[in-house]
Amino acid sequence: MTLASGVTCTVEWRLKPQSGAGTATKVASDALAGATITEEEIRMWEAQLREEYVAEFGEPDAEKEAEFERLAPVEVVREQVREALAAAGFPDSPSRLVEVEGSADCD
Repeated sequence: MTLASGVTCTVEWRLKPQSGAGTATKVASDALAGATITEEEIRMWEAQLREEYVAEFGEPDAEKEAEFERLAPVEVVREQVREALAAAGFPDSPSRLVEVEGSADCD
């Protein structure tokens, strides 16, 4: 995918189910397969990542801002999978049955 900055990234996600996750793994897999990413969601996640960073560390530098842009699509999909799991009766707490890991490899 091409980010707003013009950087091209390959974004990947992997499911890491806990032992005994059973049906939750199927729900997560289906949600991952059907996930979509909108520009609005990316901007929302960039802002949230920035806000959390500022609260803990102060103003980010340009490199950290670029990291927020790379991580935002990963978080968009992770959130969609968590929401699908919760809607199917597998809430994120007290324990997460299926973790969604993601990475963005950018040029």
